[in-house]
Amino acid sequence: VRRPDGSETALKVGLNSGELCAGVIGVSSPRFSIFGNTVNVASRMASNAVRSEAGKISLHLSPTCANNLNQDLVSVTGRGLGVTLKLEKRGEGMQIKGKGWMQTWLVESVGETVADGSVTRRSSVSVDETLYRRE
Repeated sequence: VRRPDGSETALKVGLNSGELCAGVIGVSSPRFSIFGNTVNVASRMASNAVRSEAGKISLHLSPTCANNLNQDLVSVTGRGLGVTLKLEKRGEGMQIKGKGWMQTWLVESVGETVADGSVTRRSSVSVDETLYRRE
C-alpha cells in the first residue's frame, strides 16, 4: 500500500499466544480493549520486529507462539499469499524490555512461489534452514 508521499507502507508485526482479558471499557465513550501479559509480550515483539516492506513478509514471534506453530500451519498461511515462508530462530535470543532475555522467532518470506510450488527467487538462505513450501 502506498502512502500519500508515494513511499511503501512498512509494518512491524509481533505475535504472542496466551490468555488475556477483553471487554468494553468506558461509559461516555465505550471502547473495546484487551489486557494482560500476552498483549504486553506481543507489543514487545512488535517493537523489536524486522520491518515488513517491499512485498516481504516478516513476523516476530514469542517462544509461546512459535511452539504453537507447525509446518502445516506455515504452509497453509503461505498458500494464499503466493510466497514461500520460513520459520527460524532469531539469532541466539534478545533482551526484551521488562521480560529479560528471550529466544524469539521469525516467520519470513523467502521468495515467490509459482503454480508448481517451486521458488522463483530467494533471498539469502543458508542450507540448514528449513523452508516451508506451498503444496
